[in-house]
Amino acid sequence: MPGHTLDMSRKHRLFDLIILLLLAAIVLSSAWIYRDFAQDDAYITYRYARNLARGDGFAFNPGEPILGTSTPLYTLLLATLAKVSGQQVHEISHIVGAISLWAAGATLYYLGKDRGRWTAAAIALVYSSSAFLMTSVGMETLFLLALMMLSLKTYLDGRVTLAGILLGMLVLTRYECILFAGLLGVHFWLWRKKAPTWLLATALVCLPWLIYAWSTFGNAIPHSALTKLADSAAGHGYPFTTGAMIWWRVYALDSPG
Repeated sequence: MPGHTLDMSRKHRLFDLIILLLLAAIVLSSAWIYRDFAQDDAYITYRYARNLARGDGFAFNPGEPILGTSTPLYTLLLATLAKVSGQQVHEISHIVGAISLWAAGATLYYLGKDRGRWTAAAIALVYSSSAFLMTSVGMETLFLLALMMLSLKTYLDGRVTLAGILLGMLVLTRYECILFAGLLGVHFWLWRKKAPTWLLATALVCLPWLIYAWSTFGNAIPHSALTKLADSAAGHGYPFTTGAMIWWRVYALDSPG
């Protein structure tokens, strides 16, 4: 019986390794196919990162304190890696995106494997090869999704302080992710019947950036977002439902089959 258990354990580890290698193969193939692709919006973040790496400050145009990027953490990450490696920002972004795609797929697999390895493997492989995700190559989306998966995994594993730190990083990648942090906080309160005090770690991670943004730009909200909000309030632009339908139509046309 112990020998049978050991044999099954080896088979499970081998299966895990095969899935991780398949995910890596998918990610490397996607990285090669989309090596020269990036959304136009990504170049705003690239310029902020490039200027920051050069020592010109967190600015689109040096000397002009305007917050134009909606992903401060991703900008800081690209700038730091560009400074250390000497590589071009857009190349670094593609590498970070590829690593993030693999990490998210692997985490997704480990999140579900206890309920069925084959099902978890299928979900992870479909996720990593999604045509929808490929439209976000070069942007912060893949990095954001990896952080989201990792924060969820650490939360479910009971490492709530680490989850709080990762959620802080997630919020600094995209402010909207504060809703995800809030959902986990509500889940913790209903499940454990305790206040989610570990979310203080989330707030502490975000606090330095908020202080810097308010003192430097006078606002923590990107200028582009403020413009869109103003247009929406004035009755300009597309309603959410119309925009969602347009986006779905574009996705349907770009997806194979």
